[in-house]
Amino acid sequence: MSSQYNNLSENLLQASKHGLQVDHPYGITNIDPISHREKFMRAAAKEETKSKYKVDDYVHNMPAIGGLIEAARKIGDPKPFANTSILMIQHITAEVLGCISVLRSLGCKDLVTVFVGYNVDAEKAYRPDLLDLPEDESRCFILKNSTTESAEQAQGIYSVKRDFTILPKAEDAKMQYDQLDKVMKEKEMTFIQAMRCLCMDTFFKQLTRSSAEGRELIVLEDGGYITPILNQSAINGQTVSDVRKQYFCPLDEETDAKLGSCLKMSDVLKNNKVVGSVEYTRNGYDHDVDTENNCGGKLFIPNMAVAVSFKKTQIEASGVAESCLNAITSAMYSYGMVLKHRDAMVIGSRGNIGRWFIRSLHARLDRRGLDCEEKPKVIGCDIKVGRQQGPNPIPSWQKRDDEPALQDIEEHACFNDFAPERLHDLDLVIGITGGPTPGHETMNRKHLMEWLANGNKDTIFIASGSTKTDEFPDLLAWVNEILENPTINILGKEASVAKLDLKDALSKRSFGARYQFVIKGNTKVQTKNVIFLNNLMPINFLFFGVPTEIIDETLAQLLSVTANLHRQTPRIKNPRVFAIDYDRIASENVYGAKMPEHDIPIPPSVN
Repeated sequence: MSSQYNNLSENLLQASKHGLQVDHPYGITNIDPISHREKFMRAAAKEETKSKYKVDDYVHNMPAIGGLIEAARKIGDPKPFANTSILMIQHITAEVLGCISVLRSLGCKDLVTVFVGYNVDAEKAYRPDLLDLPEDESRCFILKNSTTESAEQAQGIYSVKRDFTILPKAEDAKMQYDQLDKVMKEKEMTFIQAMRCLCMDTFFKQLTRSSAEGRELIVLEDGGYITPILNQSAINGQTVSDVRKQYFCPLDEETDAKLGSCLKMSDVLKNNKVVGSVEYTRNGYDHDVDTENNCGGKLFIPNMAVAVSFKKTQIEASGVAESCLNAITSAMYSYGMVLKHRDAMVIGSRGNIGRWFIRSLHARLDRRGLDCEEKPKVIGCDIKVGRQQGPNPIPSWQKRDDEPALQDIEEHACFNDFAPERLHDLDLVIGITGGPTPGHETMNRKHLMEWLANGNKDTIFIASGSTKTDEFPDLLAWVNEILENPTINILGKEASVAKLDLKDALSKRSFGARYQFVIKGNTKVQTKNVIFLNNLMPINFLFFGVPTEIIDETLAQLLSVTANLHRQTPRIKNPRVFAIDYDRIASENVYGAKMPEHDIPIPPSVN
């Protein structure tokens, strides 16, 4: 058997060798960039008018964001971004290309997109359509992972992906690739660190350009990468030079000469017309609220959030959970295993997505043990367990913090609160918290070593449903460390570990990495497998993210509130985080907003 197939299910391998058709739950076999793109072009062929640019094709399947153009006309603001530059930090999906088209239709002619990329197929499929845009009106960046694909590390070192970057030729020649790559590699930057470095460097360059042309600037982001940095640095009196040093952004004499490297960030933001920012995710929202709290209950520039709206928490959340489970199911199937036989834990079980995970897993897992007695096959872990609901009112559609997703499952506030015997049965762990917080760990090396030494299963799947790569940082750090050692010690037992690719026999795509542990006990040798699905990057982006018909509505809300921020900024005297469906000023003329009768206190950070 070929070594590249040595970690595959024998039945799938033999089927594919003999040309038999084996259905995948997600149906993505033999994908190529052209067919990937055509998935989103079905309705475009029926249109009578030819699209001006290729990204315009993506709007045909997205009636909600497409409708924003007419909605803007109706309220007398057809080109809200005609004099506005936008820095957008978003995932690379077909739907986001539709957003780019609509932002341009609403007047934006200086759009910089730093893509959050977890899917190389998507990069290949969508870059040609981005290249079709006028080069002086659209700039694009994405990071690459230099080591995860090799056997060197579990968590790679990130740098700018040069063969994806889209810039005007004159700017491309001056782009500090070498300096960025050098500092990212020297500092061995994780994804989060490299994103902050790239985004801040990009922000300074775009701000210089927008200011020179008399435009305002709005930051539209997914994950709270730079909104906390901008506000904290401005309120704390830091300079441009201070921020560059803190986030390892290379010196850029041309840009800094125009901004003033010794100038305070507060003056830079004010003098160069930075309007504010918009946040899409709960993880980013929590970072922004934490920043507001740390700055005495205020921000320097206003932030409007989609993250806690009805559409985001009640509609999109279910689609995210199902998309994640579809990806998990496909990866398991390619390995010769199925979801229904798993014993699962959901970390973040009382979050909006976590609640859907709990319900779906409870319904789909076979709760009958080998003794045919019913027993729970899913347990939950959430920082909210044991907390009392605060005194502030909440919308009628929002679940209470002290209300479990289901009444008959075991839940604790912390991983450490579970009996070790219960954790020994696990073979699927899904984390959707955004990462550990003080006193509330996600799964870490101590937990994994306990499972390896004493667990009852020979394989465990671990997956992240968060928007970043920071869900299980200690697991990634530990595996990085042990891969460098030929022998390791696991709770007193000698062991070795090898990294193997988790590759699908039919599509030839990598679904993550398998770490094979050989553990020597007193009387026997055990082999156990720890599988990091999608290398612990967001599992739903292993395929197509959230289904178009669902995310269309929340992205429409994102673009709509961005226009609203532009309109409302002159009225905002005390900048802070404003939330759709909670604050009236954030909900006015916003797609799908549930305008409250009066302002409702926004949800606190879960951190």
